[in-house]
Amino acid sequence: MLEQINNEKNVHPLGEHQKSTVEKKRDNFCETFGGKIHVNWDENAPMTPHAQAVYFADFLKVTGLYESWLKETPLHLKSPNTPKKEDVIGTAFLGILTGQNRYAHITGIRRDEVLMKCFGLTKIVSEDSLRRNLKKIDEESGYSWLLKHLKICYWPLLYEPYIIDIDVTVKPIYGKQEGANLGYNPHKPGRPSHTYHTYFISNLRLVLHVDIKPGNESSSKYTQEGFWVYIDGLPMNCRPKIIRGDIAFGTDSMMESSKNCNLKYLFKLKRTKRVKELIEILAHRDDLEWENANNGWEGVNSTIRLTGWKKQRRIIILRRVLKEQNNFKKDKKDQGHFYFYNDISTKKKYEYTVLVTNLELEILSISQLYHERADAENNFDEMKNQWGWGGYTTQDLKRCRLMARMIALVYNWWNIFIRLAVPKKHHEAITSRPLFLNGVGRMIKHARQTKLILSSLHGRSIGISEIMQKINSLLIWIRRNAEQLAIFGIYRMVLSIAFKYFIGERPLKVPIGLEFQ
Repeated sequence: MLEQINNEKNVHPLGEHQKSTVEKKRDNFCETFGGKIHVNWDENAPMTPHAQAVYFADFLKVTGLYESWLKETPLHLKSPNTPKKEDVIGTAFLGILTGQNRYAHITGIRRDEVLMKCFGLTKIVSEDSLRRNLKKIDEESGYSWLLKHLKICYWPLLYEPYIIDIDVTVKPIYGKQEGANLGYNPHKPGRPSHTYHTYFISNLRLVLHVDIKPGNESSSKYTQEGFWVYIDGLPMNCRPKIIRGDIAFGTDSMMESSKNCNLKYLFKLKRTKRVKELIEILAHRDDLEWENANNGWEGVNSTIRLTGWKKQRRIIILRRVLKEQNNFKKDKKDQGHFYFYNDISTKKKYEYTVLVTNLELEILSISQLYHERADAENNFDEMKNQWGWGGYTTQDLKRCRLMARMIALVYNWWNIFIRLAVPKKHHEAITSRPLFLNGVGRMIKHARQTKLILSSLHGRSIGISEIMQKINSLLIWIRRNAEQLAIFGIYRMVLSIAFKYFIGERPLKVPIGLEFQ
């Protein structure tokens, strides 16, 4: 049919070589609702849908984070047919950065020459090559490598007062992977899973550390195995002011260990028999003065010694009136809240929460501190759904751990970069990627110069371009005026600017004990 059309248009039929050349150059056209549009494919034009990554590459170049990370990669490839280790790790980095949540999704960026140019790669390897080569990294060496660079990322911030949010999340597994055991899985009961034991810097939303364990190791005792080793590795002046967690961490062993390390803690208590009895007694007492705890909550102080505890501890009982009094339904699965009648005559229904702490603050401050912990749940939601903690699954647990820590590192880098643009507010990836990463760009080389022509499709494209240009100007100024500083000194300056809203207009302290090699 195509030959007939060609013969009708050309009186003298063309030879094979001439005919193929004409067919390549001929435009296709599509009839659309806006009229006829001519379409021409150009497979050799270096273009990218992530053009604003050039600014992120500039940030990583100035701070030295990316280069030192690649340089110290414990991946040793000896065969001349294997790709460079920089290409393997760089491929994983680009997949994470651009939001590819599975190994298979990396195919979508394999022809992106602009990203390769920005981050110094010679090629983007295939998904199979990435999986095979990650398996060659020794688990202990890979753990030390990523833990060191996670620490480099946030080390200067540890000299400031901060709170650690500690929590566990469940990742359902759908194959026959190592460690895919049956355990606590609230959303998909009966489904094998892995558990992610994670520590965050509160408010800054930076990952301090993450460990992946089998699905039947979700309790706090498995978190404590690595957590206290991590805390012991921190200098005394770099340890957190408060450790905060949900009902899983309100255990005697967790609180005793915190006391032994001279750390303050704030946890929620489970719905045990003695706790319910105490709340019911207090709920019917008319002589108690409930103090304001903000946002409709009110609270009272008390003490309790539960079975298995070594001593009595201070608890805060918080309550607030339920909004829907008539449509009240008691959730048997909710271990964090308790419901009782407060007054038999009025029959008001209250929601109760019980906190245990060794803090010496008033009720209002403690209540506010714990309610701010809800932000930790948003961290897990973002990491699992927007950064790939819900994907990148392999048969062995080693590579799952490797990728989870690598995702945490890239997540931290990106958050610090975005803080330069928006210092007062955290932007999740679902917002920050379209704003500060995605944009159509075409690379042009002329007269020994490389130019990137960038166009943003975002509705706030004018404001975005101004912000990115300001970041670029800042990085140029740092590069020109901080030449005398070591690379880690430059990074400390950038970190001070990124988190100036939290630490004030002053530089962060010079960290001791960890530096670039």
